[in-house]
Amino acid sequence: MKNFDMGSLRSNLPRKRGLSRYYSGKARSFTCMADVHCIEDLKKQEHTDAKKRKKYLERKEMAVPPYYPCRRVASTNQFSTPLA
Repeated sequence: MKNFDMGSLRSNLPRKRGLSRYYSGKARSFTCMADVHCIEDLKKQEHTDAKKRKKYLERKEMAVPPYYPCRRVASTNQFSTPLA
């Protein structure tokens, strides 16, 4: 079996630049990097309410039965006696 050449793979991959050299994960957006004082400032804040809302909406969509319109019956025909 032929050995795989990792060097050729690395040469074709993009090089890490900026924050991705030092931090891997979801990062917040900053207008000025001077606002960042520590690694914890880089983390993207989680919005638990948004996660709950998303789960609720997914569950709600799955539980919706198909729409069947009701048939209306005229009240004059409902209790009429058959003509003989």
